[in-house]
Amino acid sequence: MSKKEISKEFARLRDFGFDVWNYNEKKPLRRAQSGFVDHHLMSYNYDVYIEVKLPGDKYRDRQEDLAKKISHLSTTNKAIHYRLVRSLADAKRLVDLLLERKL
Repeated sequence: MSKKEISKEFARLRDFGFDVWNYNEKKPLRRAQSGFVDHHLMSYNYDVYIEVKLPGDKYRDRQEDLAKKISHLSTTNKAIHYRLVRSLADAKRLVDLLLERKL
């Protein structure tokens, strides 16, 4: 399993009307956005921020702070979600929930 496979799973959502952003650190813009989430998914029903942490990956302070802020916003806006993905299986479950509108 790799982050690339997880990214492909989220990219599938484009076929269903979602906007999907992948903030890859190898891209120059990503380095400027250090501390932001790995993926951002948006539709008319959902605004989802996703951090991918595979075994051995750790949160940085800025990432933890952002997770807390987004989670706090989600308490007053049920369309906003923060999700931690640790495997391809997690990513697939999340995609299924989004497509079934059960998030």
